[in-house]
Amino acid sequence: MSPKHIVFTIIGMVVTIGSFLLAAVAITGCDTSVDRQQQLQQEQLLAEADREVGLPKITHFTEKKLLSMLYEMRDQASLPTWTYYLDLNGKRHLLCRSIGYGMPYATQFSNPQKVTTISGHIMVTPQAEPNGIFSATSADGTWVFMATDKGPKPLYVEPKIIVSPVELPSEEHIYYPEAGGDKSKK
Repeated sequence: MSPKHIVFTIIGMVVTIGSFLLAAVAITGCDTSVDRQQQLQQEQLLAEADREVGLPKITHFTEKKLLSMLYEMRDQASLPTWTYYLDLNGKRHLLCRSIGYGMPYATQFSNPQKVTTISGHIMVTPQAEPNGIFSATSADGTWVFMATDKGPKPLYVEPKIIVSPVELPSEEHIYYPEAGGDKSKK
C-alpha cells in the first residue's frame, strides 16, 4: 500500500467514526445530566415492571360502563338537579333548583388550538371561540342553569359548589323569585 492510500484509509476511518459519534450525539442529545440518567433508569424500571406484571386482567369493565351511564344521564334534556354552595364552615346552602350539572367556566365549545403554517413551519396556535374571544384555559367559576318558570337561566358561580340529582339537606335556602323559590323556606 502506498503512503497516499494509507492516509486516505485513515481519513476514511476517522470520518466514519466521527459520523457514528455525531449520530450518537444527535440521537441521545448532548444532555448527560443526572436528569437524563434518571430518565433512562426510570424507563428501564418501567419496562421491567411491564414485563413482570403485564396489564391487569379486567373482565367486567365496570368503570367504563359507569362512565357511559354518566354520559347518558348528563345528556337528558331536562335533568333536574339542585345546586348548593358550601360556606366557610363547610355548611351546605341551597343555591337553586337547576337543570343538568354545572359546566366549568373554562369549558370551550370548539377546539382551543389549531394547526397553522407560518413561514413554512407547522405550528399549533390558539383558536378563538365562535364569538371571537379566546377563552381562559382554566377558571374557578361554574355556569349553572337555574330552573325557572320562564326556562333555564344561566348563573355564574365562583365558590365551590355541589350539583346533585337529588335534593340534599341544607342549612338554608336562598330565595330567587325568578327561579320559583319558596319564600317559606328562607
